[in-house]
Amino acid sequence: MSAMERNPNAAGDEERRTVRKDVLFCPDCGRIASSDRWEWNDGDDVETLDCPNCGTTLTTRPHALA
Repeated sequence: MSAMERNPNAAGDEERRTVRKDVLFCPDCGRIASSDRWEWNDGDDVETLDCPNCGTTLTTRPHALA
């Protein structure tokens, strides 16, 4: 049984080579982009990763971990 028969949604070899794994999605505006196309912003104690389209914060992290 081939991979496509086991899982019809599985990507083929050619598609696997072109799909990026570091893609983020904005839950508010639906923006889809690679991880280097988002904005890191400094706050007082944290950094936030924000959507450049609508400003939604995707994640925060303390400066100690940044």
